[in-house]
Amino acid sequence: MYRQTSEKRKHEPNDAGLGREEDAIREGRRAVELLPLSKDSLNGANMIKYLGVMYAWTGEKELAATAQSVVIGILNYGDELSRSGK
Repeated sequence: MYRQTSEKRKHEPNDAGLGREEDAIREGRRAVELLPLSKDSLNGANMIKYLGVMYAWTGEKELAATAQSVVIGILNYGDELSRSGK
């Protein structure tokens, strides 16, 4: 993954892309802690999604799959609510 570093939209690799796997995972987990689903369901789900990407980048396949399953479950629940009109 890459992150924006200036107004000109230049990109630089994140910690996982630079081989700092432990830093990437720690920062991803911290982001999920700072923006939990209970506080912001949309952006909280995005943080879980990005954590899943970090897990995948660092070879943590099971954790990546779990994170993505959580996000898919959230999206499916949202779809069900919108169809039911609640």
